[in-house]
Amino acid sequence: MADSVYLAIIKQENKLTFEVFEKTFRSEVPTSIEMETKVIRAVREWQFRNNLSAEMAFDSFCRVVGNYSEKTLSRAQFHRALITLEVGISAA
Repeated sequence: MADSVYLAIIKQENKLTFEVFEKTFRSEVPTSIEMETKVIRAVREWQFRNNLSAEMAFDSFCRVVGNYSEKTLSRAQFHRALITLEVGISAA
């Protein structure tokens, strides 16, 4: 596997240079829209895995942060719920 990836990366070159490595593996910070899409997709996938409607998912978020009676979430509470419920967002 590593051999085929290496050969695909270097193409016509005889060795892997930093420039080729950087071009292939550079990590870019997602834009705001990309991050929003990532979070929405992760929450929807989590709902699907757990067979939850939107109402049930929201109740789970509120319950896990101790705000079930108010049924509202601040930004910090939303973030804490994502992490606590292991929704699957690595950089929320």
